[in-house]
Amino acid sequence: MIAVQMNKKAEFDALWNWAKSNMQHQKTSRSGYFCWQASESGSCMDDNPATDGEEYFATALFFAGNRWGNGTGIFNYTAEANGILNTMLHKQDINGGVVDSVTNMFDTKAKLPVFVPYGNAAQFSDPSYVLPAFYELWSRWADGYQGNQAADRQFWHDAATAGRAFFTKATNATTGLNPDYAEFTGAPNNTGNHGDFRFDAWRTAVNWSVDYAWWAADPAQKTLTDRLQGFFTAQGANAYVNQYSLSGTSLSSDRSPGLIASNAAASLAASKQQAWPFVQALWNLQPPTGQYRYYDGLLNFMALLHTSGNFRIYGPGTGGTADTTAPTAPGALTVTATTATTATLSWTASSDDTAVASYTAYTGTATNGAPGCTQVTATSCTITGLSPQSTYTFTVKARDAAGNISAASNSATATTTPAGSSTAPATPGNLTATASAATSIALAWSDNSTNESGFEIERTTGTGGTWTRIATAAANTTTYTDTALTAGTTYAYRVRAVNDTGASGYTNQATATTSTATNRSAYQSIEAEAATATGVTTRSDDGGTVVQLTGTGSSLALANIDFGTTGAASVSFRVSTTTPGVNLQVRVGSPTASPACTVYPDSNGTWHTKSNTCYPKPTGVQTIYITATGPAAINSLVFKN
Repeated sequence: MIAVQMNKKAEFDALWNWAKSNMQHQKTSRSGYFCWQASESGSCMDDNPATDGEEYFATALFFAGNRWGNGTGIFNYTAEANGILNTMLHKQDINGGVVDSVTNMFDTKAKLPVFVPYGNAAQFSDPSYVLPAFYELWSRWADGYQGNQAADRQFWHDAATAGRAFFTKATNATTGLNPDYAEFTGAPNNTGNHGDFRFDAWRTAVNWSVDYAWWAADPAQKTLTDRLQGFFTAQGANAYVNQYSLSGTSLSSDRSPGLIASNAAASLAASKQQAWPFVQALWNLQPPTGQYRYYDGLLNFMALLHTSGNFRIYGPGTGGTADTTAPTAPGALTVTATTATTATLSWTASSDDTAVASYTAYTGTATNGAPGCTQVTATSCTITGLSPQSTYTFTVKARDAAGNISAASNSATATTTPAGSSTAPATPGNLTATASAATSIALAWSDNSTNESGFEIERTTGTGGTWTRIATAAANTTTYTDTALTAGTTYAYRVRAVNDTGASGYTNQATATTSTATNRSAYQSIEAEAATATGVTTRSDDGGTVVQLTGTGSSLALANIDFGTTGAASVSFRVSTTTPGVNLQVRVGSPTASPACTVYPDSNGTWHTKSNTCYPKPTGVQTIYITATGPAAINSLVFKN
């Protein structure tokens, strides 16, 4: 990685050739993985890989291909990078399961890297191996295993999200320290006394700070750096030691250049003046010598790249030139809704030569981002903290991963509504609950007020249980469907109206019992109209009833689909669409879960059968959701094992 960042192609090629020739396993259950440690003569000293090694190999190879262009053989950098990603994510598919205790490098449920893809060591993680900044790139660049590009890119996108959440879970809420090893929940794993802040843990703050510098996707990363640097400031910026318990008790009397360097790099996500002494301490470091010069020295070198702005993304088409091209300005900015204190904005996406990282909205001539709309990744947001009955003008700017800022969008003006009513809304009435399927219940009520801002819907299982709010509904709404319920179960509901002043009383309680479910075989044709539908229409076509999905926001839910123990290897759809590039997706358990199967129908408007493989294979009895990226009509589907 240092070689590609420093534009040292000859050195990069020599190092890559040596690693590929001497460290990558061939023709064993570990084939495609690299041993993490080798002698100077090229013999593996430990056959197991270390997950962060493969992560850095893959990303450095992508950068090399983008910066220098691809050669042939092992110097087709992009192909080699994709091969490493495929092995990391699909080793068990390649091997036909867990063979000789060798596993995937990423836990497919937690979407986090494992400590070592071998035996029990694959049951927990190392926070310093979590690199969401890299996963974001893979979610854009990965070719995908056996052509399943959409599924693999979605996994890497989800891994970036999971990694960011994991940083908060794995750090101490007071000191900001994290353990060397952690469970996927973030709890410390004390294998080999690595449940404390020791040598691996130094690097974790660098990972979240680089991610923030590149993508600015999680503002919590600023809090993490501020908390960690606050702890070390309290220990003495020039006195803190290199190992601590997570609560802050020192476990050593030694200082280490590697930790000093890492704490400086963490300043990429800092928001307080306390960061400067850490950067100054890095500048004052001499090149490390002695027994630990390799680890300390590499962390020192990497920190210098980070803090000097020379650790960069080299994306497709950059040709070795640092990215200085700003994104295009966001377009068609509109204010879609207002309240007394908020305004909701929407705009069309910017484009960029690599990737747009985030958007920030501005109020009037302010130079700071508006609350609620700073560094968001979606193309809509809600600005908070406005004054009632006041007129505001808004603009939005885009930012790419290199920090380039676009020109401002068009301006949009809106006036907030008057302050809320001085009285709470009237109580809604006539609540009814009707079991519409084995897993859903439809609610309806009467709206008896004119000043509500919305409704709160609460549910309990059976009678006499604890009430839990399950949803909110907009003002003037009088229906709601509760989905993903358990078959053969009685549920009770109540609803109340709310506004800025307070809440109304509750409606009458209404109960309904879902019908007893009957499992359906995944391997017999399933008619699309048998699903519980959201945002779809039906019509007669193709010799029966077909369901038209509109794209984003529409889905089909099929409960109690029995895949058996071996699972479904593929799915076939009877489908028709006239829109090019539509993907049909099968998601397990949730309409927002990562697709297990993705099918790419033809866009000629004829009815045809289209198939593709599923990964991971759905097994057992599941509720599945069919979603589409654009308009498509479905007659039926069937799985094969």
